[in-house]
Amino acid sequence: MTFETNSLRLSIDASGRTIEFTDLATGVNWAEPDSYFAYLLPGYRGDLKQPDLAESRILPARVLFAAPCLTIEFEQPAVSFTLLAEQRATDIRFTVITSPAKDVDFGRFVFAGCILRDRDGKGPFSGTVVPLHMKCNLLELPGHGTHLGAIGYAKLSVQGIGAALIGVPYNDMGQAIKDAMAHLTLDDVLMSPYGGAFGKDAPGVMDDYIIDSAYPEEVNRWLDPIEKANIKLVSFHQGRLYRQGDYRFVPSLFPDDVFDFKRKVSDELHKRGIRSGFHIYSAMLNEESEFVTPVPHPDLAVIGTYTLARDLDELSDTIHLVEDTASIPLEQPSAQIEAPPYH
Repeated sequence: MTFETNSLRLSIDASGRTIEFTDLATGVNWAEPDSYFAYLLPGYRGDLKQPDLAESRILPARVLFAAPCLTIEFEQPAVSFTLLAEQRATDIRFTVITSPAKDVDFGRFVFAGCILRDRDGKGPFSGTVVPLHMKCNLLELPGHGTHLGAIGYAKLSVQGIGAALIGVPYNDMGQAIKDAMAHLTLDDVLMSPYGGAFGKDAPGVMDDYIIDSAYPEEVNRWLDPIEKANIKLVSFHQGRLYRQGDYRFVPSLFPDDVFDFKRKVSDELHKRGIRSGFHIYSAMLNEESEFVTPVPHPDLAVIGTYTLARDLDELSDTIHLVEDTASIPLEQPSAQIEAPPYH
C-alpha cells in the first residue's frame, strides 16, 4: 500500500509495518525498521511510570486496502478501524470513518505512525503529524519529529478524527503545517493566528516578556519598572489573580470578574504599549473550579479510585481507606510526554 505527495512516498505492508518514508528527491528511506503505521496502546492512566512503548503496543493482525480506504484489524482486542486516505500536495490525510462501538474499551489507537532515522529533528528531510480534530492527540508536537503518530482515545471516541502526515525537506516544514491546517476552524481544533505554525510570524514574537502577577491596586509601582526594562509582554501566572480550570478572577481584586481585569490591568498595559497574556496551565485545576466542585467533570483524568472505610464529617482530619495506600504518590509527578522514545 503506497501513498505519495510531491515529496514523500509512504508504504505500508499487510502487517501494518511502515516500510517506507522516502524522500522522493533523493530516494532515501527515513523509516526505522521497527516502524508501524498503526497499533493500540493501553488507556492513558497518568501513571508515575509510563510503560515502554515498544513493549506495550498491540500490533495489527492485518491491514487491508481498498482504495481509498485502509482497514486495520486487531485480534486482541477484536476491533477494527477504517481510515479514509487522501493524497495531497504536501500531506496525506487519514480520517477514521468506522471504529469500534462506544462501549468497547480498546485504550488508545495510534495511526499515521512511523519512527524516523532523523533522531534530533535536524535531518535534511523531516516528518511530522498534524491533528485535524480536537479529540486527536499526537505522540509528538507538530514540527521536525522522530516518533510520528496520531492518537485517538476509546474514552472520547475516535469516530471522525483525523490527522495529516507530512514528509518534506527541512526548510519546507513550517509552510507544510500551515497548508495542512488551512481548511480548519475552531470547530475542528483549538488554534490561533499567533500560535502553533503561525507563532513564528506573530508580531512581537521576539520581544522580551515576563511571567508575573498583577497588582491592580498599585498600577504605577509594578508597571513602571516593566516599562523601563522595555518588556513588551506580561504573561500572567495563576494563583493570585484567578483560579485554574474555569479562570474566575479573585472577587476581592476584580468584583466584576474579567471586565474588571481588562479595565484595571490589560488596558493599563496597553496604554504603555505592552501586551498581556495568560499562562493557562491547562493540566491544573483549582479545587474550587466548576469542573471539580460540586461534581467533578467526567472528562477529568483519574489516577485511582478509593473507598472510604469510615464516614467523614467536618471535624475529621484523617481519611481512612479500604484499599492499600502504598501506590498513592506523595509528590506531584514530573511532566511526561505521551510516548517516550524507544530505539
